[in-house]
Amino acid sequence: MYIKNQQFKDEDTLFEVLFDFEIGEPSPYMQGVIDNVVAKIDSDRAFFEHLDTLEEEDRLELYDDVKREQIVKALRRSFTLFVVEKASFFGVDGKDRILLYSIDLY
Repeated sequence: MYIKNQQFKDEDTLFEVLFDFEIGEPSPYMQGVIDNVVAKIDSDRAFFEHLDTLEEEDRLELYDDVKREQIVKALRRSFTLFVVEKASFFGVDGKDRILLYSIDLY
């Protein structure tokens, strides 16, 4: 579990933190990122044809992994640093610090 106070820049940690925070509440900014990624994935006919060849569990896992990977790429384009602090997940670009997720750990 990566929900601990930390700062990081690397994609692997971002992927893991994103996975953990998905059980939390996305900010309006983050919900917009998610919606854009889902719309892009859902419009990829070839991807869905491939998904149809898989068993349901594999299909769901692949869809989630691809979605998370695309969200990571979108976040990396927008932010240079990521911060987890007090059960909240932020993207930082210069002086701008944008809430991405918050989670109630209690």
